[in-house]
Amino acid sequence: MNFKTPAFWESFNIVSLALWPLSLLFGAIVWLRKKAFALSLFSSQSVRVPIIIVGNLRVGGTGKTPVVIALAQSLQAMGFHPGIISRGYLSQHSSNQHTVMPVLTTSDVSLVGDEPKLLAHYLEPLHIPVWISRNRWQCAKALLNNYPICDVIISDDGLQHYALKRKPARIGGCDIEIVVQDSRGLGNGFLLPAGPLRESQSRSRDLSIQLNSSTTSQTNLWDRDSGQISLSLTHGLAYQLIAPHQQRPLEDFKGVEVLAIAGIGHPDKFFTQLRQAGLTMSTMALPDHYDYVSRPLALELTAKAQFILMTEKDAVKCQHMRDPRIWVIPLKLDLPNELLSYIKEVITR
Repeated sequence: MNFKTPAFWESFNIVSLALWPLSLLFGAIVWLRKKAFALSLFSSQSVRVPIIIVGNLRVGGTGKTPVVIALAQSLQAMGFHPGIISRGYLSQHSSNQHTVMPVLTTSDVSLVGDEPKLLAHYLEPLHIPVWISRNRWQCAKALLNNYPICDVIISDDGLQHYALKRKPARIGGCDIEIVVQDSRGLGNGFLLPAGPLRESQSRSRDLSIQLNSSTTSQTNLWDRDSGQISLSLTHGLAYQLIAPHQQRPLEDFKGVEVLAIAGIGHPDKFFTQLRQAGLTMSTMALPDHYDYVSRPLALELTAKAQFILMTEKDAVKCQHMRDPRIWVIPLKLDLPNELLSYIKEVITR
């Protein structure tokens, strides 16, 4: 199943207003569930190392994966031994409460999910483990049992997974809850189903990261007092899907017939970045987590393109394609030193 966010989530309109009463019901359920965990009516368990949760309030992708990768790489560079846990959304095992498994660069993407496979692509060469399970506490426990050297865990999503107990930095703890937003912000501000939010926009958090797309490096803004951070996602050199050692700058695709493909939460973000680089192209926006194996791209849709550009999240599901026209556009994210110093201060409390 692939999910595409409805347009009415982005504004106040007759549809969102009609669904608003259901949002009130959804909000009541969310509040009661959270209160049940706070009162220990539902069990939650902690792990022996600090937890950094990178999540979002709105449904769909907001750019968490580049943040997780940058955090893991930066923490290792500072001398820590991070590990990654994820649900593996829409993988074959994501609905099984008890399945816990590692993710490797050789893992079948249909078994582990596209985002964990992309995490492994970057982090396995650094010996940073990536594990998946619907139950994040079990996932963290299994990772620590297999990698006892691990001293901090980064959770890809999981803000609403209260079964994994945490003591956040804002109340003096050594865990960190991060909310990531992209250029869409919080849409119309309504909870599901009238809007895109899983929780109220007033939800407490330790840090809020606003991701912006840019073709060139920009100064990242970090306000420690408010916990507000503005970060720029920039693109790296494009590489050929069938021969990743073949690389070229985006400027090389100017003036030729280009088709840009994106099966991510916000495809326009990818297309806008390519246009900012001066490319003229046709675009193909696909639902988030698009399955390229069971639903291959129709040849007639790609036949005219001299080059086909796609995101890395799409590329991990297209390894079976041997089309030399496909080039992959990676994203880079640099975290400011002041932010990393704050994170180090918190997780070593």
